[in-house]
Amino acid sequence: MLLLAAVLLALHLPSPPSLGLACGSTIGPCDRVGVAVWLRRPARHVVVLLDGRRVVLATGRHGSGRYAPGRFWQGFLRDRRVAALAYTHGRVTVSVRATFSGGRVGTATAAATVSQGYG
Repeated sequence: MLLLAAVLLALHLPSPPSLGLACGSTIGPCDRVGVAVWLRRPARHVVVLLDGRRVVLATGRHGSGRYAPGRFWQGFLRDRRVAALAYTHGRVTVSVRATFSGGRVGTATAAATVSQGYG
């Protein structure tokens, strides 16, 4: 049986990923983090790694420009450690893996600036 390996390509992001503490009005330490990624062209599937945590992102059905479906991806996770890293350092390294039509896979690693309030 022949297994085909995915061809990994360098993924060029038009802007760095965005990371935000999505705490709302909770009392106490924040543990919810939102992450957003913009791509130059539409993808079928996007996954990011934040401090070793795998987060599957979603894209909307509607949008325009920078927020077009397949080009804008976002997701959330609950992790006090990632939230604390984000809050303490103001930047977190994000590894992005995007799967495009035809099975091509692009990868990139970038520093995401952290902002207060997300989603």
